Amino acid sequence: MFGSLWSPDLVVVTGDVAEHGRRREYEAAVQAFDDLLGGFGLSRSRLVMVPGARDVNMAACRSYFDTCEADEVEPKSPYWPKWRHFAVMIESFYASAAGAQGGVFAVGQEWSLFPIDDLNLVVAAMNSTMDVTHDTPDARGSTGPDQEQWFTAPIADYTHRGWLRLCAERSGRRA
Repeated sequence: MFGSLWSPDLVVVTGDVAEHGRRREYEAAVQAFDDLLGGFGLSRSRLVMVPGARDVNMAACRSYFDTCEADEVEPKSPYWPKWRHFAVMIESFYASAAGAQGGVFAVGQEWSLFPIDDLNLVVAAMNSTMDVTHDTPDARGSTGPDQEQWFTAPIADYTHRGWLRLCAERSGRRA
């Protein structure tokens, strides 16, 4: 694609990987990412992704709330099923990435830390969609105190090592 004229060391995708958080949209995104990375001569370990409001599957979120109502239980924040297709995409994308140390997206850790040893760089991939639901699709989004606190210790360790620290987050509303 760009050949030897210009090639980045890292690609950061700050949200809205999909349009509606659907499985097929992520399949298409993975193909586009592989094409982009291939054009730069980069491996999958050199792509950092964070979710945006369009990565929240509103139908899955609504279904989760409906199931909770049917079962007479309160929905539990952050309403995890809304990210189910995003999570599967992240897991499979980085599982096949040689040398990838990030890409965790799991219940209780809906964010990732990407250390890139040979660049002395660590990326805090924050999730601003924690409060986004089918009832609040236009929410500005927030990371929340749990997530911010979680990053404190690992980032401090990289600070002591003299590494460059980068924060990636998608802000804004679902348009």
